[in-house]
Amino acid sequence: SAVQDTFAALLSGGTLLPIDLKAIGVAGLIDWMRTTRVSVYHSTLPIFRNLTRAMRDQGTELPDVRVLALGGDHIHQADLEAYHRGFSDDCLLASAYGSTECSCALLMVADKSYRPPGAVLPLGQPVHATAVRLLDETGAVVDGPGDGEIVVYSEHLAEGRAPVSGDPASHRTGDLARRRADGTLELLGRRDFQVKISGIRVDVTEVEDRLKRGANVDDAVVAAHEDESGGRRLVAYVVPARGSVPSVDELRAEARRYLPDHAVPTAYVFMDALPLTVNNKIDRANLPPPSRERPRLATAFAGPGNALERTIVAAWSEVLGLDEVGLDDNFFDLGGTSLRLTAVHALLRSAFDRPVRMVDLYAAPTIRALAELVGGRRDAGTGSGRPTAARPNTTRAAADRGARRRSARTVAAGTSAIGIGISAADTGPGAASTSPSAAGISTAGADRVPEGENER
Repeated sequence: SAVQDTFAALLSGGTLLPIDLKAIGVAGLIDWMRTTRVSVYHSTLPIFRNLTRAMRDQGTELPDVRVLALGGDHIHQADLEAYHRGFSDDCLLASAYGSTECSCALLMVADKSYRPPGAVLPLGQPVHATAVRLLDETGAVVDGPGDGEIVVYSEHLAEGRAPVSGDPASHRTGDLARRRADGTLELLGRRDFQVKISGIRVDVTEVEDRLKRGANVDDAVVAAHEDESGGRRLVAYVVPARGSVPSVDELRAEARRYLPDHAVPTAYVFMDALPLTVNNKIDRANLPPPSRERPRLATAFAGPGNALERTIVAAWSEVLGLDEVGLDDNFFDLGGTSLRLTAVHALLRSAFDRPVRMVDLYAAPTIRALAELVGGRRDAGTGSGRPTAARPNTTRAAADRGARRRSARTVAAGTSAIGIGISAADTGPGAASTSPSAAGISTAGADRVPEGENER
């Protein structure tokens, strides 16, 4: 995927421009895309959703984008509405399905007149030199409407694939799909315990095993939960050991010692016992969704004491989906991720009379620390830091323009592409990626970079 994402731009005469999303935030990305007139946008769904949410809040559009290439998750009706709302009538939506072993196997391209047959966009048709079939539980091909495992047939598969017996040019994806009466495929989920979080596969049994090894945990189950925006996050359902009262920050710290950031659950539900089926198996279908209550933390709760703190609390609560957050709670212990932090940045950028930098949110991951940082600037005379009414987005300050120039590196003249050095499943500071495929965004085929944007 990294090769495909990189050379799709370069081999078409485009330019590859790395962008640090942690440095400029989603609002800065909108400004940058408008300035460079990017015309082909490629990202995972979580970053696209953050982008279009910020576009909606700003009341802005990106009319130069002519293709949206999205992947890594279901494209829901809300995503289609965002596509209709923020982009030109000529813009096309492309949804790619694939895996590490086969990259892109199915491609669905739609314009604004298309209406999906169900609640999500279908998977599309096989790409060149690729065949896709559904196999039922017996290994027989599902010819008509029905359910089965997606199997990709191609001479261009990666090593490490899981071939069908007797056919080395095949790969069993482990994904289940349903063929509708009109021939389109609808992704149903996995036949094993793997889930996709921001386009990255996670084996929940490995996460469960790590949690169960904790001294304060008697049992644990991990599942992917879909929130109101259509995004997915890992939720851990924990039965504490007798006499133990583990906190979320304690469990997260232990998990991060052994698991990659994208595999660390961002929400925790404590239970007296896990639900069971009549056959005494874990009843995953009856696991409750995480609540809006403040999670159990080792940090004592402290409420806001002034307007500045209340403004930050409101932004955190909206993005995290929590009714209550404390001044000393760590953003990431509350279920925050780097992508969610960009959403907080967009809200605070509109709420204050002087924009808060993304680097400030990482340097001050609690409300108290951030309020002191912003308030300290006011006292130093570098800006009042007072909350203000939301204002229309205007041209960025010279310092921000300079930051974008330093972020952008022209690789080839002609047209533009973006690569954002942040993993879409990143769950905390220090999890940045320089790979365009692991990075959330790579866009190709934009118009020429405006004069002055390549200045060092």
